[in-house]
This record gives sequence, C-alpha cells and structure tokens, in this order.
Amino acid sequence: GLAAVMLARRISSPRELWLPIIALLLAWPWEHQLSTHLDPTLQLLTAWWAAPITEWTGLPVNLEGGIDPVLAIEGVRVHVTAQCAGLEPILATSSLGLIFAALATSNNRQRALLALGIPVLAHLVNVVRIVLSVHAANLWIDQEGTWDIAHDIIGYLCFGLFYLALFALAHTLRPTTPSSKSPAT
Repeated sequence: GLAAVMLARRISSPRELWLPIIALLLAWPWEHQLSTHLDPTLQLLTAWWAAPITEWTGLPVNLEGGIDPVLAIEGVRVHVTAQCAGLEPILATSSLGLIFAALATSNNRQRALLALGIPVLAHLVNVVRIVLSVHAANLWIDQEGTWDIAHDIIGYLCFGLFYLALFALAHTLRPTTPSSKSPAT
C-alpha cells in the first residue's frame, strides 16, 4: 500500500509519508490489544459528558458508574457500551477521516490538523448520539421494535453528522484567497 501511494503521488519528501503511514498503522487491529485498557475510560468519559447535556436538554438523568456506565431515567436504563463509545468506533471513524483528510487537502499542516481533530470530533459525535439515544429510549422503549429502529437511525444520523462536521472543519482550514473583483464604487 505504501509503495502504491509513493508511486501514484511521486512523493518528493519523506514528510509527505506521514499520512499514509498513519493510515497503515490504523489498519492494524489496535482495538484487540488496547480495548481492555481504554474502553472503560472512553465509555465513562462519554457518559460523563452525555449526562449533563441530557439534563440540559430537559431530561433528568442519573449517571451510574461501573464497567458499563448507565444513564438511568425513571424506568429506563441506557448502557454506554464499548461498541458505542469505545476504541473501535473511534478508530473506524479516524480511519475514514484520514482518507478524507488525504482527499480534502494537499497541505500537510491542514492534514495534520484534520488528523488530530478527527478522534476528538468522533468522541463528541458519540456524546451527541448517546444523548439522543437516552431521549429516544425515554420516548419509545415500551413500544415493540421502535427502540431498535430509533437506535439504528440515530447511529446513521450521527455518522452523517460526523462527516458534515468534518467537511465544515476542512472548509474552515482552507486558506482564503482574496477576491479578484474590485469593490464597486
């Protein structure tokens, strides 16, 4: 893969190799080695952020810690699992985000800013997804099948939100060029 990138892009400087090297490193299944250590922390961080935001949006919630943190409402318990808030979803979005960074700009500084911002953005979108899931569970947990559909739709919407935010971030990093038009007099 690295040789193909070098041939296709005719890399003139070793500094241009950092993005393909990071993409190759992300191809390694890090979640198998690091999940047991990082997932509980990521789950708890997500729950810590989601609980006050859920309350701020009008739904009182209790945060119950433990291996799988739980956001509890009267009669409803939403588990913040590793599949939703662990290392695996952050690595997956980071891999796709790095591909986006490679395609969105040729400036290494902008690529680096995008690469550093992607895991943070992925975590923030996960927090939004958990908040929306708590609200959906509160509304639809008693209706057969509705919660499952709502959970999936929220996941897809937040995946779209991630890429919308990524496009906005890439757009703000682009240098502005002065307009060639002269002001009207």
